[in-house]
Amino acid sequence: MNDLKILFFLHFPNPFPGAAWTRISFFADYFNRKGHTISIAGVFSFKSFSRAGVGKWNESKIFNTTPIIMATNIFALIFNHVSSFFSSMVLIIYLRPDIVIISVPNGDCALGSYLAAKIFRKKILIDYRDEWEDYIIKRTASEIYKRSYKFLKTLITRCYINSAQVVTVTNAIANSLIDRGVRNVKIIANGADTNVFKPYDKLKTRQRLGFDESDFIILYSGVIGEYYKLDMVVRALQKLINKVQNVKLLLVGGGPDLQGVLNLSEDLGIRNRIFYLGPKSDKIELAEILSAADVGVIPYDANPLWKNSLPAKAFEYFACGLPVVATVYEDSTLGKLIFENKIGLVSDPENVETLADCLERICVDNSFRKDAGKRAVILIKERFDRNKIAEEFLNLIKC
Repeated sequence: MNDLKILFFLHFPNPFPGAAWTRISFFADYFNRKGHTISIAGVFSFKSFSRAGVGKWNESKIFNTTPIIMATNIFALIFNHVSSFFSSMVLIIYLRPDIVIISVPNGDCALGSYLAAKIFRKKILIDYRDEWEDYIIKRTASEIYKRSYKFLKTLITRCYINSAQVVTVTNAIANSLIDRGVRNVKIIANGADTNVFKPYDKLKTRQRLGFDESDFIILYSGVIGEYYKLDMVVRALQKLINKVQNVKLLLVGGGPDLQGVLNLSEDLGIRNRIFYLGPKSDKIELAEILSAADVGVIPYDANPLWKNSLPAKAFEYFACGLPVVATVYEDSTLGKLIFENKIGLVSDPENVETLADCLERICVDNSFRKDAGKRAVILIKERFDRNKIAEEFLNLIKC
């Protein structure tokens, strides 16, 4: 097949700072460079109304044309799928894609887009990035909403089974889908663009950011809140201050818990040790910031669902030569990756003491820290280079 028309459904107000957009936008750019025509369909709510409409991202067309209700209730769930169905119908008629790729989560609109594509007999691929159904079922307090989502999980599983292909990011998630009866599963991992995410001049960036060469910098990049427990990192930092000279915490990103994290640091008397740079959309700037740190932290909460995940930030940390301290279970996918490749340390989830101990060990053992960083860079180049992954995905699409 030459000059394919590919329509991605990514049910967010695109573009946005997040792992889902990072994955899909990279595929879109890569496919464009290979001569294909790419469109990305998104959504808008009352809160993101300014993002509604048609635009462009590099060479891809953006269609934030599906109105949704941002609420956790049955009415919103039904409205979002119905809205997605009709808006997806219009887009498919207008764009006439050869292939439709539905990326989840967000899954509140996925069923509508699937049905629209099915009506027009389009080749459908599902990009399944994490176990979003179980996450929502577990966190909702409403029994009615919980039951509704369990029913939706049953319906959407049938959609996966009847799609041409389902791709997912880890073997553990693939096995979970297979247990649900989905047989057409392939691994298209997350990763990092090694043309952008690579080690940059540490001292130069530190000088630009106002840090000293002797500072020990712990870095977190991504959503501040939800299932990432930055409050635990702040409390661990407090324990480190008397043990590790010039230890500092550098935060990049944004999220619902940002102010709470900063307020906690004030209460603990360590606000002067925390530096917040805000979200960074420029990937080269972000990569330079990552390269300036000594260790990257991934502070997952204790939800066992994260056992199967490999977050995008891990690949970006590794590609820039950062060893990682992750609060995950030892038998988790991320925990095994860290242990087997000797590229960091693992701490018990939501345990301040063990997190502080791991960060101290990374700081004290200069030899391990540097060797772990070098091993991490090699790992990404060999197994998790997004350019190689995108080519693999494109070859799968063409089949």
